[in-house]
Amino acid sequence: MVRRFLVVTVSVVVVLVSTALIAEPGNSPSSKKPRMLGKGNPFLLHDLPPGRVRSKIEGLPFQAWNRAMDWLHRFEFPENDLESMDVDNQGGVLYTDQAPVLPAGDGEPAPATEGEVSWQGAAAVDNAFLLHSRAGAPRVVYLDFNGHIFSGTAWSNGTISAAAFDLDEDPGTFNETERNFIAEIWHRVAEDFSAFDIDVTTEEPAVFDRHTGRILITSKTQTNGSEMPYSSYGGVAYIGVWGGSDYATYYSPALVYYDNLAKFPTYIAEASSHEFGHNLGLSHDGTGSTTYYGGHGSGATSWAPIMGNSYSRNVTQWSKGEYQGANNTQDDIGIIASELTMADDDHGDTMVQATPLTVDVNGQILVSNPELDPDNDYPDNKGKIESSTDQDMFYFQAAAGPIDLTVVPAWDAFYRDNKRGANLDIQASLLDESGAVLATSNPAAETDASISINVPGGNYYLVVTGVGSSNFSAYASTGQYFISGSISVTASNLPPIADFGVTCNDLNCAFVDYSSDPDGSITAWFWDFGDGATSSSPSPSHSFASAGSYPVSLRVTDNDDDTDIKIQSLTVTIDDIIPPVVTPPADITRE
Repeated sequence: MVRRFLVVTVSVVVVLVSTALIAEPGNSPSSKKPRMLGKGNPFLLHDLPPGRVRSKIEGLPFQAWNRAMDWLHRFEFPENDLESMDVDNQGGVLYTDQAPVLPAGDGEPAPATEGEVSWQGAAAVDNAFLLHSRAGAPRVVYLDFNGHIFSGTAWSNGTISAAAFDLDEDPGTFNETERNFIAEIWHRVAEDFSAFDIDVTTEEPAVFDRHTGRILITSKTQTNGSEMPYSSYGGVAYIGVWGGSDYATYYSPALVYYDNLAKFPTYIAEASSHEFGHNLGLSHDGTGSTTYYGGHGSGATSWAPIMGNSYSRNVTQWSKGEYQGANNTQDDIGIIASELTMADDDHGDTMVQATPLTVDVNGQILVSNPELDPDNDYPDNKGKIESSTDQDMFYFQAAAGPIDLTVVPAWDAFYRDNKRGANLDIQASLLDESGAVLATSNPAAETDASISINVPGGNYYLVVTGVGSSNFSAYASTGQYFISGSISVTASNLPPIADFGVTCNDLNCAFVDYSSDPDGSITAWFWDFGDGATSSSPSPSHSFASAGSYPVSLRVTDNDDDTDIKIQSLTVTIDDIIPPVVTPPADITRE
């Protein structure tokens, strides 16, 4: 019987897994671009090359066959992705790619040996299971490190007992290193999604619905000793299921196997963002010769796409296939934004809308980061670039002298010398109050920016933007940044302190000035007695016309023209007057 392709509105599973072609050999771009299949590129089953996917679909019952073909036309994918796909018995299509193959010298890293990370005093570690990137957002993705028992899902009709994240073979507790790793993984995933209106959290949501994702970071082995689904891979996830009515109940969670990822936080974080990208509808970024592109470049601006193989690069971003030999020009940001929406701009783009920099009395510009301030209790002097067209403007007033400003992207928190995994490459510019550019910083070999310049006193503006480099464009140069440094400030004058006392004898009152100035002298006084009369004497006297209550105020001015005022309600009374007793003269008699 000849089967005909039917388009039916039913769900099909695509599970995608991070592979690891990390070594540079084999990652070189190919001039032969594979054809695209799926959405916008219709095909029949016999159009697929011979292999596992085609064979599996051919053996399915008609309903599952039709379901698989329908779902494969809901998203676009390169033909060579089929090399790592499989199809389940319900018509679900999976990517079954191997776990990372680490290059020589990049085995199972640990902070104790690499010396890259210092978490001492990090508040995020103490709150490892209460972390939120955008608390209150209408969409949530939960990074689940606690283990999870679930049943009746696309993964299995039976019960799966997934183990908790565990590095010391004590699954009942989380030691400091484990909590360190959890906080760092959260921060890196949150950075990947910082441009979108979603809360990346380690706190389990009270409700899971179609806009609540779960990335289960677990062992390849269940708590009962059984193997997890596709247990030899790095991570697996259904594709395009976000937002469906059965997303939370059937097609979730996405699975990330930390023990197949060297138990290393940078790899676990990259795999987590990658798998959630599949939930949102993203396919892989590869070349003509490989399903996953391993990136290019060296040093701080080395780059790879998140939906490729981004484990070993310092800048990892969403992509639209701008690199040489790209096999997929899918607009990652556009697809994610259609599901999550973009976050609101947090700082104005013009001088009129500029945000004031917070500068202390000594001219220091201080800032916290998610490592030390995970709840963002101190929001000053930081922000997020949400798109390639976004620019954030800050203003400040400086005295004549040096200005030193540094703007650092997300790797400022949980800092590493390599495998930073941050998304933003920063350009910083300093403008004067006319809008003229005084200085610009965009180092070719780094992703932070620094400005050092001597200026006359005046008002200045700092402009922060996301840019590209020789290794990547500004397309996905988005994410968090943190501003620190110093400016020259005029010594602050301490204002005067107004105070006075008063004594009254009936309607006549004497006022005494008790005002003071901590760093100078009082040079002027202005009294308002509340009855229309005033005085400029330091300690005047005043007679009121009648008893009553009067709002008496004293405003003082110091030698730097700073002022202070004190207002005091004064009640004036008249003592009772006893009339004299009149004694009639002795020669007057009464009748």
